Amino acid sequence: MGRIRVLLLAVIALGACRPGVPSAIPTPAVTTPRLTHTSTAPPPSTPTSRPEPPVLAGPFRLVAPVPPEAIADLMAEIRLDLSTGAVRLLSAISLTEMAGFGWETVVADFPGVPAGIDDRGRVWVILQAGDGIAVWDDEAWRLFAAESGWSPLAEARGMLTVDAAGGMWLATGEDVRMFDGEAWTVFSRQAMGMDPADGGDTRASFLVQPATAMEAVWVGECDLIGPGPAGGQGARWYDGSAWRGADSPASSGCSLAVEEDPRGAVWVGVDDRLWSYDPAGRTWSELDLPPLGDEGRPGPFILDLAFGPRGDLWALVAICGGASCSGNEVLLQRAGEVWRQMGEAGEFSAAPVFDASGTAWLPTRAGVYQVEGGEPVKVGDLEVVSATVDADGRLWLAAWRGGDLGVWAQVHE
Repeated sequence: MGRIRVLLLAVIALGACRPGVPSAIPTPAVTTPRLTHTSTAPPPSTPTSRPEPPVLAGPFRLVAPVPPEAIADLMAEIRLDLSTGAVRLLSAISLTEMAGFGWETVVADFPGVPAGIDDRGRVWVILQAGDGIAVWDDEAWRLFAAESGWSPLAEARGMLTVDAAGGMWLATGEDVRMFDGEAWTVFSRQAMGMDPADGGDTRASFLVQPATAMEAVWVGECDLIGPGPAGGQGARWYDGSAWRGADSPASSGCSLAVEEDPRGAVWVGVDDRLWSYDPAGRTWSELDLPPLGDEGRPGPFILDLAFGPRGDLWALVAICGGASCSGNEVLLQRAGEVWRQMGEAGEFSAAPVFDASGTAWLPTRAGVYQVEGGEPVKVGDLEVVSATVDADGRLWLAAWRGGDLGVWAQVHE
């Protein structure tokens, strides 16, 4: 399952726009010249010319450099997407698609904040004013506002997720929304069986995670304040007709991690407790994490969960202390009944991704690591900003090297 865990333009006046009518949003030009890589190699007609050797970084080959025009700035979030078979990069300012050794702009000049790419390769953008969402439909922006069921957001932010059936979900900072192809349904906290927000300085964080085996969509919620969590509403799931889980042991606390294992059980991190739900028996069980931190606790919350193809469990936990919870993450692996810590605290800040052979990879800003014999081994000097696996199980990276951003693909022997 791909993993991917969210500036801007003037506010757009929507007026009396109807869904599907793009006239209220300025349509960006799509005649952007093709962005290509300029080679310094001799022209092909030169008798002595030879093909340039591939640019390698460990087991990864440079597929195409990314031009500066495709990104907002050096620290901007960039998402690499292969869901439609094409290689696409989504930044804060544009969606570009690889074409040979260069890039073509699909659309630029977003009218708001990008939320993600759907299973058709279309980019969705939440309007800067929060009163609508638009999708680029090949030639124009298609707007969905109040008439489509959309309700205004106080802040234009959200993350798009596509479930196994192709349904589209959006986790915002206030609620969770589902799109059926024509209209939006907004699920408030109360609709999901969660208590109302208590206001103050807390900031809600919702996540959406499909569970294929039980044909459901899970939602986790955490209230964040300052350096870390301040409680939350735990996890719920939607079975297609109603929200469940309000009376479960995972129904209260900060939930930032939900993941389905290869058997179809769903694992939920709530604060520093790890729960699993067996949908066949409708039973819950708790798994203890190893003692970590000054007080023998793994920290206030579990950040991320992942499962390898062989069923091994990975958990990223944060050990908070002082004024911050960041920079002190610990990555754990459980194979059988034994927990193992990967590297040092703060070395890894995300759960691994897995290639076709089942090998665990840890792409980081400090390099690419491969887990060999239960230990992380650095195999490439890339500064990774986004990683995903294609349909053939090959790992792809959007990564910096020597001040240049590029897309890199795993070399298969």
